[in-house]
Amino acid sequence: MAIVDESSKLMYVSIPKAANSAVKRLFWVANGWPADKKIDAIHTVDPEIVPFRQFDDYTEAELRRVLTGGDYFRFTFVRNPYTRIQSAYKNKILNPATEKKRASFLKKLNWNKNTLPEFGDFLDIIRTQKELKMDWHWMPQTRLALIDMIDYHLIGKQESFSQEIAPVYERLRLEVADWPNLIGTPINQTTEEKVVILNPIDAEKVWDIYRADFDTFGYDSTDYQRK
Repeated sequence: MAIVDESSKLMYVSIPKAANSAVKRLFWVANGWPADKKIDAIHTVDPEIVPFRQFDDYTEAELRRVLTGGDYFRFTFVRNPYTRIQSAYKNKILNPATEKKRASFLKKLNWNKNTLPEFGDFLDIIRTQKELKMDWHWMPQTRLALIDMIDYHLIGKQESFSQEIAPVYERLRLEVADWPNLIGTPINQTTEEKVVILNPIDAEKVWDIYRADFDTFGYDSTDYQRK
C-alpha cells in the first residue's frame, strides 16, 4: 500500500513490520487526527475516511510523475529481516489481537494442527510460498518497496528511524520536539531490545527467504545472535 499526500508532496510505500504504523500515524496527525488514534483506524483504506491518495487514483501519466518526478519526496522504511520476521511471527501467530485474526493468518499458512507452529515450522512454510502469494506482513521488502519502479529519495531503516524521519517531519510541518507525544518511545531505541537470538538453522532459513533484502538494504546475514 502506498500513501500519497498531495498537500506535502510526500509519497510513502508502507512495509508492514518496518515502522509502518509509526509513519502512518505521522500522516494522520499532520492531517488533524489525534495522536492517540487507535491502530486499526490508522491502517484503514476506506476512501471515505482516508485523506490520502493511492496509486489507483492517478492516470498513467500522473502516476509516472508521482513515482519518478521532481515534485514528490518518495520514501519508505525497511527493517533487519531477522527482527522483522520475528515480529511478524509474534504479532500475527503467537499474540494476535484476536483469535479470529490468528485463524486468518494460520489459514494463509495452510496450518490446521491443534498446536501453533513453532518459529522454524513457520519459516519452513513461507519458504515454500511464492513471493506474490505471501501475506504482506512477511513478504520480502524488496518486493513490497517496488524498488525497480520508484525513484526513492529515502530508503530509511527502522534501526535509525528517529534520525532518518527528519525530512518527512519537515514536509508535514511537524515539530521534532513533539516526537514522543506522537509515537511514544523512538522506534530505534526499542529495536535492539526485541532482537531474539536465532539458532543457525532458523537463521539460514531466514537468509534463504530474504537474501534479496539482506543484499539490497545492506543488512548483515551473520548478525543473528545479538542481545
